[in-house]
Amino acid sequence: MIYFAYGSNMLRERLASRVGEVDRLGHAYLSRYSLNFHKRGKDGSGKCTIVDTGDADDGVWGALFELSFEQKLTLDQFEGKGYQAQEVVATQNHLAVNAFTYASLAEWTDSSCRPYSWYKALVLAGAFQSELPQPYIANIQNTLCMEDSNRERAHIHNDLINASGYGQVVTEMESQALATE
Repeated sequence: MIYFAYGSNMLRERLASRVGEVDRLGHAYLSRYSLNFHKRGKDGSGKCTIVDTGDADDGVWGALFELSFEQKLTLDQFEGKGYQAQEVVATQNHLAVNAFTYASLAEWTDSSCRPYSWYKALVLAGAFQSELPQPYIANIQNTLCMEDSNRERAHIHNDLINASGYGQVVTEMESQALATE
């Protein structure tokens, strides 16, 4: 199965920590969608979701991974309440790729949500690792974030980012979160 990851699961190490070793198939583009951090997580912070805008000028970049059926079932459990798996057609090197992804259910969407700095850092580390276009990465960088009061949870995620080689993203996100609170 081909999985189109656009949020924190773009970071291979994050996805592997959830479902086991995975094969990255490169990056791809999902036309007519937009990305936001408005999915209300169970911790109250904003998580990534995509919205079908129908506008050809909109698009979401992400990473493609090959998953087994068992890995997909495991990922379903991690994504949990509020997300629904859906089929999409992404474009990779001018070729259509049938994949699945997750999008927030409307009742779990809240435009006032902001991501924790560690979550935004996971998304950015995955975007850098996936070699997404710089203007797209800049849009993610401009998303306001906040510090997580649960320092242990933040530390666990930041350690994963550091281990993946993208520790500078953690430092930048923590600085930004403190500046915007």
